[in-house]
Amino acid sequence: MPFIHSIETAFPKNYFSQKDLFNHLHSHWKEKFYNSSRIETIHKNVQVKGRHLALDPNEYFELKGFEDKNAAFIDKALDLCTQAVGDLIEKTKINPKEITALISNTVTGFSIPSLEARLMNRIEFSPQTKRIPIMGLGCLAGVAGLNRAMDYLKGHPSEAIIFFSVELCSLTLQLEDISMANIISSGLFGDGAAAVLCLGDEHPLVASSKLKFKDSYSSFYPNSERVMGWDITDTGLKIILSQDVPKVCRELVPPDIKALLDRNNISDSSTSP
Repeated sequence: MPFIHSIETAFPKNYFSQKDLFNHLHSHWKEKFYNSSRIETIHKNVQVKGRHLALDPNEYFELKGFEDKNAAFIDKALDLCTQAVGDLIEKTKINPKEITALISNTVTGFSIPSLEARLMNRIEFSPQTKRIPIMGLGCLAGVAGLNRAMDYLKGHPSEAIIFFSVELCSLTLQLEDISMANIISSGLFGDGAAAVLCLGDEHPLVASSKLKFKDSYSSFYPNSERVMGWDITDTGLKIILSQDVPKVCRELVPPDIKALLDRNNISDSSTSP
């Protein structure tokens, strides 16, 4: 079984309370709503107290379109990835040249060459390091990416790899979109990155690892592409956030969780007497 050895996170230096962020948005949206207090109610109801943002709030109003937003994404995402992965290497004392593969994940921007290629110009990994970029898996992509990292290690049990994920959701905000989906997302999402050192079970550092990876499970829900996702527009990534999200979570996800637990002979304590 592969192992998770260590995890590190990184956040932008800009942190703002939910009230401060609402005030910035309200100054822009107040003329578009006959009842702008509704936006404040939504922001309060999501129960988010504050968020880290890639940019200062005023800078978002200066971004003209997809080109500006994506350029900011590459710049800020690379900084956060460098911080998270660099801290992970420093914490574990592993030599970057011992890392045999880098797996990256994001869904809030495009980078070609991908982020792990750019990261290799900042941290001295081996030139032979394998790179596996993942794009487009959505909110659960961190879990899915970690699953793929573990699949790799099952076939390479002596190796150490790094999986990292970065999302800059603030750069997807559509300032001219007053749809309910955009209003809700403007109150929910923040920015950050995380990096995970993953080991095959024959790697020497396994002795100091505490988390063993047991199993994973994948399930595809047909015709669900309009439940959550992005529309790609001239002004950037426009949120798709259907009112069916709770229904999917309530009706489709639990049977798959049970199938995973049953396959591993694990009881579901939530259904126990």
